[in-house]
Amino acid sequence: MNQTVRFFIAALLVLSGAPALAMYRCGNVFQDTPCAGGTEIRLSPAGRQLPAGTSSPPNAPAPTAAGSAFATSPFATACARTGEQAPRMVWKREGGASQEQQLADPPGVLSRSEQAKLLGDVYARRGTAMEVRNAIQAECLVEKQKEAEAAELLA
Repeated sequence: MNQTVRFFIAALLVLSGAPALAMYRCGNVFQDTPCAGGTEIRLSPAGRQLPAGTSSPPNAPAPTAAGSAFATSPFATACARTGEQAPRMVWKREGGASQEQQLADPPGVLSRSEQAKLLGDVYARRGTAMEVRNAIQAECLVEKQKEAEAAELLA
């Protein structure tokens, strides 16, 4: 019995590393080494095709509804921080948490007032977590831009 347990532990250790390996598609053959010649398609562990020349899946953020304006905005960092919290709130909502329950949670990255406003925005929207995130980030950029323009006019 002791040998059987050792065998299963060894098998689990060997198999646990398998999903982390990269796969190459060379024609109709899948292998774990790059192709000797011809066309090569690199696949991630999840089975998605990776761009040529990459060794791991890209970590680029998901495209937002604001498009390239998000990347060039001076408010991108603040809105990205807000956007990162939105999917978490959506997932909790889908798990059955009410708005009041989430509001009772201690604030993490956001202040209490930012968290309350974001929760109101999240619970007012329907859609997937990423759709809600993108919409909230786009609205955040618009709001911050309007606030900056209003501050300029007052100055």
